[in-house]
Amino acid sequence: MRSVLSQGEIETTCEVMMTGSRDLIGKGLELLVQGLRPFVEKTMQDVWGRDWIAEKQRRDTDRYGGGQRSYSLNDARFLLRVITEERDVFGKRLRPPGLSLASELRETGNTYSHDFGAGAFSDAATREALDRMMRLLTQAGAHVWAAAVSSLTAQVGADRRAGPGTAPPPNAPPWQSAPPNMGVPPRSGFGGAGPQAGRAPYAPPPPMPPWAPEPPPSGVGGKGFAKGLGISGGVLTGCLLAPAIVIILILVMLRS
Repeated sequence: MRSVLSQGEIETTCEVMMTGSRDLIGKGLELLVQGLRPFVEKTMQDVWGRDWIAEKQRRDTDRYGGGQRSYSLNDARFLLRVITEERDVFGKRLRPPGLSLASELRETGNTYSHDFGAGAFSDAATREALDRMMRLLTQAGAHVWAAAVSSLTAQVGADRRAGPGTAPPPNAPPWQSAPPNMGVPPRSGFGGAGPQAGRAPYAPPPPMPPWAPEPPPSGVGGKGFAKGLGISGGVLTGCLLAPAIVIILILVMLRS
């Protein structure tokens, strides 16, 4: 069974966007199955042979009674049960913390399977559970799957940090959320095909403060009296200079 994934497969497997703690625990348990299954299967086959699952069913029936039991290698709780109940086998393959990690993760799996309340997993409990999964997978030699579980830790609490109206932009990483649009609706075609593609939505300029002077009309300048009459500086200058020039010309003509 193939146990090494490409980077693209890991990213696809870990696409958990804006999810709650329970969803992250579920995804972590799925990754735990992928990493533990080859380890548990090979270890048990080396000791009990190829029909080790049938042997496990027989022993559990003798131990606990009841009818025929059905076990699946795709069930994380079954894999963890095998590790914790067959300590003589796995105690030689895992370092001392490994069996304790498996026992604690059995409780996590049971909570996930029976408690569907929103408060079943706090952020702190989710981080601890994902950390245990990562450490157990590392001890089992499933380093690629351990890295995949570790990438989920950064998403704990992301569903509350994002807030409403912050869906990620096109082609953005699944953990990245877009900033709010400040109440300005995007133009049609924003982020897609068309002439507006890739342009940011228009944001109107901030309102002028009440104490700011109102700018003069276009083409109107001057100061004081001229400004009050709406006369531009150039017109006012021309009006004052014209009589002076006429007087000067008259004086020149009289002297000559």
